[in-house]
Amino acid sequence: KLEAAAREVGAGNLDIKLGIQSGDEIQKVATTFEWMTERIVALLKETAEKARMEEELATASLIQKTILTPPTVSIDGTEVVPYYKSASECGGDLWDVFLRNNKLTVLLGDATGHGAPAAIVTAVVKSCVSTLNTFHQGDNLNPSEILKRINSIVYQSCKGELLMTMSVAQLDLETGILT
Repeated sequence: KLEAAAREVGAGNLDIKLGIQSGDEIQKVATTFEWMTERIVALLKETAEKARMEEELATASLIQKTILTPPTVSIDGTEVVPYYKSASECGGDLWDVFLRNNKLTVLLGDATGHGAPAAIVTAVVKSCVSTLNTFHQGDNLNPSEILKRINSIVYQSCKGELLMTMSVAQLDLETGILT
């Protein structure tokens, strides 16, 4: 029975129940054999689940890279060029930059935690920034107002469960005043 079961396992059949009740070492070997096949099945399921999760993280990473890449800004021959590399598949770091009415605004943020939850908060904040830019194209929102609006939206969206620390700096290119 053990020899036949070993051939079955070799052929991929891991659902082996030997049912040997001899009361001796052969029964112990058979019991251990069944336990090993059960562990192999469990490990295969765990491996498949990890592969699925890795695939989802890779997709989330691609989405994050697509959504969160800030634009290149060019000012009088000087360029602000974006570069970001997450320490893991998905991250909670955000930086963005935009130029409006001779004011260069730079945003730096770091969501609490790592992985997908931090990436979600970062995507929410990036969406807030894009929305604010769209709806306030003629306005010059100061850093304090930008932070108040983003904070309100993120707090409502994440119910206070996911957080981000953020700084906003705004350089008036005409006066040189940094706020």
